[in-house]
Amino acid sequence: MTIEEGSGCVNMMLEQSKDPKKFTYLFKPALNYYMCCKASEMSFAELFKDLEKYVDNPKTRYQYILRVKRGLADTS
Repeated sequence: MTIEEGSGCVNMMLEQSKDPKKFTYLFKPALNYYMCCKASEMSFAELFKDLEKYVDNPKTRYQYILRVKRGLADTS
């Protein structure tokens, strides 16, 4: 699984390098990793507030956290 995720990141970077407007420097995968780590330690509201420094749009933040918290048995 780790190898597949790494390959996915490399392929994403190669694809984004063709269009400078889409180049994000692995921001999204890094943010996903951070959210997954923090999701087990923080409540939904705490994580929502914590991500404010990385994601300005509240609707986008909400969708990111909802996706990460969806798979957890205890989301508190």
